[in-house]
Amino acid sequence: MACRVLVVVCALVVAGCAGPPPPSAPPEPLQAPELDVETTLPGPPVVAYLTPPPGEPVVDRILASPLMRDPEFQAEVADWIDYWSRSARRWFPDYLYRMGSFEQTVDSALAQRGMPPSLRYLPLIESGYNPRARSHASAVGMWQFMPGTARELGMEVSAFVDERRDPFMSTMAAMGFLQDLHATFDESWFLALAAYNGGPNRARRILREQAPLAQHSDSLFWALREHWPRETREFVPKLVGAIIVAQDPEEYGFGEVERA
Repeated sequence: MACRVLVVVCALVVAGCAGPPPPSAPPEPLQAPELDVETTLPGPPVVAYLTPPPGEPVVDRILASPLMRDPEFQAEVADWIDYWSRSARRWFPDYLYRMGSFEQTVDSALAQRGMPPSLRYLPLIESGYNPRARSHASAVGMWQFMPGTARELGMEVSAFVDERRDPFMSTMAAMGFLQDLHATFDESWFLALAAYNGGPNRARRILREQAPLAQHSDSLFWALREHWPRETREFVPKLVGAIIVAQDPEEYGFGEVERA
């Protein structure tokens, strides 16, 4: 199984990089995202699709990162593949089912901006593609925005209206936020994802304190991994593991997964 995992991961990449310090312990099992008890699961699929622009397929800069060939990073990804295909197998098919309702909107928004197609799986690990998911920290929606971040991105969050639950509006906001983070951290998608998870101010502080003169890069995210909070440190390997399983669920024992 370990050999097959490494082969799958290596097949996604185009370059190499040097290995950092030894890997951290395997991730502990997580609970399925908590649902807002005042609401139900999403209804009919979103129909306000965007039209992707014509042109050549976009190179996925996340899966093409040199860090993807690092053996220690691969080991972390392997732990998350095991998590998604074993510990989370009771609810992972439900995630994929709900993804079918919204993936065309997300894919079109990514294509329109030339962003990595693999970001379509970000709501999978954030909320299980449930627009009504709510975390213990009060993050809400498919993209799990905190109230302050949502308001900064132009969404209304009040006692009567919470636009974080709107799949279309929250997707547009997420695209802009991710693009801004990508530009802020010198086009490193791994640092952008760390900032998305842990907050841009915290990411700036860690980089300023631990590597003030270093060029921002995916490898820098990994080199400083012991300085990130645990959730942020595991965020990118967790995402890559979900991508690998979601792209070929039958390979990981799920059989044919129904899609909404």
